[in-house]
Amino acid sequence: MSLQESEDKEILEAVKPIAEQLEAGWNENDYQKFIRHVAIDKKESIDINNFTKQRTESIKELGKSSLGKLVKIHKNPNNIVIIWEVLFEKRPEPGLGVYRFIESNGTITVESSLHHH
Repeated sequence: MSLQESEDKEILEAVKPIAEQLEAGWNENDYQKFIRHVAIDKKESIDINNFTKQRTESIKELGKSSLGKLVKIHKNPNNIVIIWEVLFEKRPEPGLGVYRFIESNGTITVESSLHHH
């Protein structure tokens, strides 16, 4: 069964560990861990210099981040968008994390992720 045909609980079981690994790579300043599940065609736009620059600015302002409660799962024809609250170390209010996942040949990857704070 494909991710698109799965129930919300099954989708979360499949994608949450991927999103948590992305967060861990960010928090640990581990570029390879961060991009491990990023879609191949998207990795070029997230080079080590971009990662380092964005991370340096974000960590200084917000600190480390972690996924909070689920806000929404939205199925598009070619991807699944999941929105979580994102908890920040240096900010009392949560932000939103918008993650877009795709599945190709049975492999789930992150097509994009963005924190709104």
